[in-house]
Amino acid sequence: MIKKLLASAIVVLLFASCAAVKKQQEKERRRKLYQKISITADQPVTVIVDSDTIDIQGHSRKSIELPRSSKDKSITVIRDSTIQEALLPAKKNRFAVDIDWKYPTKIYLTHDGINGETAIRFYDKFKYTKKDVVNLRIGVPWVNLFNFDYEADGKKTRKGFMGISLGVDYFYADNSFVNISGVAIMDAFTPVPAPVDYEGIHDHMSSVYGTISNNHMFAGRRLSIGYGISYGNDTWNTINHGMYADDVPAEIAEQESIMRNSDSFGLVFPFYYYTKKSFYIGLIYRPMILQFADRTRWKYQHTISFEFGWRIRLAK
Repeated sequence: MIKKLLASAIVVLLFASCAAVKKQQEKERRRKLYQKISITADQPVTVIVDSDTIDIQGHSRKSIELPRSSKDKSITVIRDSTIQEALLPAKKNRFAVDIDWKYPTKIYLTHDGINGETAIRFYDKFKYTKKDVVNLRIGVPWVNLFNFDYEADGKKTRKGFMGISLGVDYFYADNSFVNISGVAIMDAFTPVPAPVDYEGIHDHMSSVYGTISNNHMFAGRRLSIGYGISYGNDTWNTINHGMYADDVPAEIAEQESIMRNSDSFGLVFPFYYYTKKSFYIGLIYRPMILQFADRTRWKYQHTISFEFGWRIRLAK
């Protein structure tokens, strides 16, 4: 009896496994042959794509499946008595080995109250990363590490928070871009802007610099690695803020503040990770090899910043 039950259970499991495998195979087959596309409209419209007709109510979304093809597909949008034509562009798929062609995955239909037409927009996965695109970058170097070296005072390392960076990307190829940036970083005591009362003697470091870098994108244009040059002004000040207790020796309480300032030339190596939208995070390593202070000398120094920010597309 037990053997029969085990045999029956094995047969059932085999049939279930076969059914699951067959279902997955059918799913993969359809994925290669068809593509799911969503259409969103802010007004009631009728959309005709190929031979499919879709009625969409205002502020709603519907999905359709279209056979994949290397040819653009015709789109007709009907709202009231207005008829508009557009093309759903077919693009070569560079990232999926088993799928040659694809269409935009999302279509947005927005009514223009001025001329009565419907704006037809397609979702572009590579909105910020394709040839001839120009992006504005607004970044926050949130955590900053400083390693400065002055001839009279030796080396000093500090870390702190806050900064701002502004830059422009120009994509001269789909996977490569040139960036020009201006950056200001500091070693603030708190990770968010807040008033701080210092007592005694404290070191403070900051840098203002510009960079030009060449960058290449990887991993489906989600990562970028760059290299370039930098020139900046670096400050290391030792400030006597006062407010000592009565028992502090006079030579400490009366110590004068020391101001150090120099220009520097060096390299820059930016590393970034990008989300599907405009947000990014990254690390910027800036090694300095020439210092211009009281005299010019070869001197290694560096700053490292952990940054987050946003891209705003300016062109194309």
